[in-house]
Amino acid sequence: PGYLAMLYQKFCADVGELGLDHESTELLVRQTLHGFLALLDQGLTAKEVEKLVTSKGGTTEAAKEVLKAKKVPLAFKEAIISATN
Repeated sequence: PGYLAMLYQKFCADVGELGLDHESTELLVRQTLHGFLALLDQGLTAKEVEKLVTSKGGTTEAAKEVLKAKKVPLAFKEAIISATN
């Protein structure tokens, strides 16, 4: 939960910088997480959810490309390894 709490806080802070008020920002981020978890509860895998919500040329695709370019997936792996040592 600690990792997710950190990501949640960062997600809210960054969305808030786009000009949304605190309440709207929290609602947007919570609903995003709720939607993801609901799709998992329906039996979809995380990979299936990712494919379902990623449109060619869309906002999710653009954001994923930035995360990959910044090596965020590698940072997660390194964090997990660090936690096991």
